[in-house]
Amino acid sequence: NIGEKGLETKSNEKIDEIVKIANHFGVKTKYLTKGKLGDLTGSRPHQNVVLKASRLEYLNIKKISDIVDLQDETPKDSESGKFYLFLDGVTDPQNFGSILRSAMFFGIDGVIVNKKNACGLTSAVSKVSSGALEFLPIYSVKFVKNFMEEAEKAPNNFKIISTNIS
Repeated sequence: NIGEKGLETKSNEKIDEIVKIANHFGVKTKYLTKGKLGDLTGSRPHQNVVLKASRLEYLNIKKISDIVDLQDETPKDSESGKFYLFLDGVTDPQNFGSILRSAMFFGIDGVIVNKKNACGLTSAVSKVSSGALEFLPIYSVKFVKNFMEEAEKAPNNFKIISTNIS
């Protein structure tokens, strides 16, 4: 293995396996010093491996039909259809990440947030979510009242269950 300055690096079985998998999927790899890895992570823990990825963004939607093909997914009873989690006012990254992790575990099909009152999709959210942030579709909606009213009406017929409705 050749490092960033052409110096030979120590072989590490686990890191070699990560590099092999990354190369298989066309991900470019580079060996750097621990100091450079620390610079990339802002001195946060990195276990000697760092992946540079693009920033995740919310998928902006206006109505439920923007995310559900209603011809195939019209819920007729509680045993069919999709299950979406709507969050409003969850602004703490730790809480948001924990909710995403639980949502993934329980098989939620997607998460919808109020655009005006939502936590950013940050590295802290990603870490706490244990990867759920990267796999769950996460949508944001600007006009919550219109969105909910449209979701409840035919042909959508979504059932909305809430702890607080105002």
